[in-house]
Amino acid sequence: MRLLESKPIAEHSHNILIDANIHLQQTMQYTAQPLKEGSNLVIFPEGARTRDGKLLEFRPFYAILSQTYNIPIIPVVFEGSYEALKSGTLLPKRGKIKITYLKPIYPDDMSYDEINGRVREVIEEII
Repeated sequence: MRLLESKPIAEHSHNILIDANIHLQQTMQYTAQPLKEGSNLVIFPEGARTRDGKLLEFRPFYAILSQTYNIPIIPVVFEGSYEALKSGTLLPKRGKIKITYLKPIYPDDMSYDEINGRVREVIEEII
């Protein structure tokens, strides 16, 4: 697995940095472990920080995990995080960050693309 741009932060916290484009099966097994143990897992579906404050494309990795393990997704909206920690910076600036937890989305009989689209839709409604 290749570490991404937040390596310094991840080395000093409890983060798992992954590149879902490399060794997908191994990555899925590795990241699913907390779910199998009944723990929560936070995944940022964009896979990177925005450079202009707008949502990036959502990658379906989290939707695949949701459907495979039949677990709900709880979309979360962070407002103010772009201003506090812009791409390319290591330390955040002072500012307010509002975090909104949305209603769970259950995978049911949805495809990965449908799950991905639904999560993006509810997040876009807030922002």
